[in-house]
Amino acid sequence: MLFTEKTELSQVFELFQAECSKAVIDPNHPFRFITLSTFGTEFPNSRYVVLRAINQDFKVYFYTDSRSQKIAEIQKNPAVSLHLYHPEKKVQAKILGKASVHTMDEITAYHWKKVKGEARKAYCSIHKPGTKIDSPEQAHQWSENLDARYFSILAINPRSVELLQLNGVEHLRAVFNKKNGGWEFSWLAP
Repeated sequence: MLFTEKTELSQVFELFQAECSKAVIDPNHPFRFITLSTFGTEFPNSRYVVLRAINQDFKVYFYTDSRSQKIAEIQKNPAVSLHLYHPEKKVQAKILGKASVHTMDEITAYHWKKVKGEARKAYCSIHKPGTKIDSPEQAHQWSENLDARYFSILAINPRSVELLQLNGVEHLRAVFNKKNGGWEFSWLAP
């Protein structure tokens, strides 16, 4: 368990932040892969993204190809939802926030330096994500110059974090809402 009914709400939030910080470093941490949901044209769209960074204000960062559908959807409507689950600690988290897209700026330059070798190919495909191709081999064609032209950072500024601690029939639920640069904490009925 991440928290119990005796854990102070401020400590619950700190414990959750600490787990997210671990996920940035540990590729096997359950919070490393997060479900990102955006507003599509007809239906919501959800996909896994990899947690790459988290700052002191709890802003979370993901890498993506600037030509991907999620970028177009976020540019139309920046409201997003993130979903995380830790099976060992039996805690589920939902983060609601506003996304911003960074391309070819100081933030992407900083993060591009962390993308090494073959990993750069993920952002240098000749075909943009979602393009129809004739064979799977066509998906494995990259620009000769593995540069950052299509490398983007999604930065999610959270407005609300909701945690559900599963515990048999005595689940615990807490919400953390960002207000005036700080966080307000409340217990919720599960």
